[in-house]
Amino acid sequence: MTQRYAVVKTWANSTNPFHMAATSASRRPKLQLPRSLPCIITKRFYPNVLHQQLAHIRHHYDKPPSTRQPTYLQLSRRPFMSSPQQVGSQGPTRKIGMEWYDLSPEGKIQWLLDSGAEDKWGWVIYRCTYKPELDSHWTEFKHRVETGSRKLIAESDAPGIAEKLDWVFVEDPELENASRDELKGRFKAWARTENPNCDMDNLRGGRGARYTYFIQVDEDALLSVADTPNDPRNPGHVNIIRAWQDPLPPEEATDPSGEVEDSWDWMKMQVDMMDAEFYIEMDDDEAWYRFYRPPPHQVCHW
Repeated sequence: MTQRYAVVKTWANSTNPFHMAATSASRRPKLQLPRSLPCIITKRFYPNVLHQQLAHIRHHYDKPPSTRQPTYLQLSRRPFMSSPQQVGSQGPTRKIGMEWYDLSPEGKIQWLLDSGAEDKWGWVIYRCTYKPELDSHWTEFKHRVETGSRKLIAESDAPGIAEKLDWVFVEDPELENASRDELKGRFKAWARTENPNCDMDNLRGGRGARYTYFIQVDEDALLSVADTPNDPRNPGHVNIIRAWQDPLPPEEATDPSGEVEDSWDWMKMQVDMMDAEFYIEMDDDEAWYRFYRPPPHQVCHW
C-alpha cells in the first residue's frame, strides 16, 4: 500500500441527502445514507449502546447536515472530480468523481488496484480453535469463502480483481482461544511487515480495509457456519475486529450504572458478507459506525 494520502474537502449534500449506490447489475440498489443519519437513528433507538461512545466518533452529529462544517477525508483512495482513471485494466479512461458512487463494488476495488492505492485485497483470517473434530469444518469454511467471493466477482463487471484477491488464512495451534488483544498484536506486526515504507502506527489517514480489520474464527463462529451450511437466512457468522482500536480507558469502561461498556473494537457479521461489496464499504473508516451491531447477541447482516 503506497502512502498516497491526499486531503480533500467534502460537503454534506443538503438538497439530496440520500445517494443510491448501485451495485452490480445482478444486485439490488442500496441506499447510502449520509454519515450523520445512521448515528442519529442508532442513538434514538439504541441509546444504551451509543450514549457513551460519542466521544470516540470523529465527527459531531449534533448539527443538521446543512449546517455542519466540511468533513475532511483522506481520499487518495477515492477518485475526485478531475482525476482521469481507468475503470478496469482493459477499460476506457474516464473521469471519476461523483461517478465513484455509480461504480459496482467490484469496480471500486478495480479502481483502487489500478490507481496504485492497493496491490491486493482481502482480509487476514485467524483460526482460533483447533479441536480435531473441527478440522473438516475449517476446510469447508475456507472453501465457502473462496468460492463464494470468486463466484460473485466472476459475475461482476470487474472480473479481473479475482487475480488480486488474497484471503490470508492463518493456522497456528498457538492461537487456540487467542484473545482479541493477542490477535491485534499479531495482525499489526503483519501489517507493518507488509508496508515497510509506511508508519502504520501513525498514519493520519485511513489504512484501508485490508490493514484496518481482520477476521477471527473461534469455536462459536466455526460451529455457527457448520450448523447452517445451506441456509441463506442464517449462514453463520465470523468476528470482524478493528485492529488499531484501543480499549476504553478505565474512567470510560463503565457507564453510570456500573455496567461494563463495549469498546466498539469488534462485532459479529454474517459469513456471506465476506465479499467485495462489504469489503469496499469498510474501506471507509466511518462505515464501522453504520454497520456496527453490539456483540455478542447481535450480528451484522445486509
